[in-house]
Amino acid sequence: MAQAKMKLSSHISELCARIGLGTTYRPLIVAICVLCLILCGVALWRFIPSSPQTSDVYELDHSAATKPATSQEEEVATVVVDVTGAVCNPNIYELHEGARVFDAIAAAGGARSDAVTSAINLARLLSDGEQIYVPSQEEFVNGASLGVMGGMSSEGGGLVNINTADASGLETLPGIGEATAKKIIADREANGPFASVEDIQRVTGIGEKKFEQIEGSICV
Repeated sequence: MAQAKMKLSSHISELCARIGLGTTYRPLIVAICVLCLILCGVALWRFIPSSPQTSDVYELDHSAATKPATSQEEEVATVVVDVTGAVCNPNIYELHEGARVFDAIAAAGGARSDAVTSAINLARLLSDGEQIYVPSQEEFVNGASLGVMGGMSSEGGGLVNINTADASGLETLPGIGEATAKKIIADREANGPFASVEDIQRVTGIGEKKFEQIEGSICV
């Protein structure tokens, strides 16, 4: 630093000698030069861009915020049915609402080789809590001749006879449980046999909607 000042003073002395100025003006010239150097330094400091500094602000991951929330899967309505008789795997199965009898039999592993599937309506819609009974060839023959096996009759072509069927036979009908089957039996014992399939609607608990479900499966 001292050497720089000495060199600067020497140059100023030479400059003063060349332009004919005495030592009186030397401090003034030195002050002007120093002021110029300071101004140049300030200018350089202000206009030269500084190196970028590391920001302490972290960029947030907005992907999670903008991602649509996964909606819960809608619950699918189901029906629970008891599949028994001449099927490979008799059991209770849960099927989607709108399933039909043939879907229930398929869920039970399919019908056995001796099954008489023509004795039941495979296209009928299932009702929650019902029992699907697939008769075997032997059961079908004996039931058709004796008018038993869940109330089947030869006249009905494999339909459930609501005038002769016992409780277990009536419970094979869609939507007919134990309580309703007992009501049907109590009604016909108190009021006599049903004159037509429509008469079953006189039983408490069997309205128009339920009658539509069982109409194709019953006879008198």
